Amino acid sequence: MQILVYGAGNIGSPCAAKLKESGNDVTILARGPRLQEIHEHGIVLQEFHRGQKTKPQALAPTLPSDSRFCSESRTVKT
Repeated sequence: MQILVYGAGNIGSPCAAKLKESGNDVTILARGPRLQEIHEHGIVLQEFHRGQKTKPQALAPTLPSDSRFCSESRTVKT
């Protein structure tokens, strides 16, 4: 499934990482310093009870006009 996650903060980043771990095609829309941080390091999700880390590559600063997604999640502050 192709999923777009709007927002790469405290909610969007772990959601995108877990969706990517589950085998989905995930794009996360980010901006500013967070965009640069994800470009450099990816999204690192550490699960303390299992001691595992994941680093999914899922990022877009802008979306092409022909982008199509099966699902969209908005995780932005209002």
